Amino acid sequence: MLQSWETRGVLPGACFIEAGGAVRTPQQTLRMRAAARATERQKLAVSLRARYEAGASVPELAEDCNYSVATVYRLLHQARTPMRPRHRHGPACAPRRRP
Repeated sequence: MLQSWETRGVLPGACFIEAGGAVRTPQQTLRMRAAARATERQKLAVSLRARYEAGASVPELAEDCNYSVATVYRLLHQARTPMRPRHRHGPACAPRRRP
């Protein structure tokens, strides 16, 4: 017969035990998973940097990779990418003067 977590005295999500492993907190598990993906994200950041320096815009990169624009900016900053100045849309005229 299966026991519920209340009868066993264990809170759901309180700890994780993998086969043959030690008890870990959710934060430790997330940290381990993030470390495992770190090299993959670094490779992605370097490839995004190369494409950005070749002329692609951040929204184009985000759409191609199915990431948000904020995530692409974060990856570019992690790759120490020198960012281009932001464009101001509208007529290129002298700045307004105050009366």
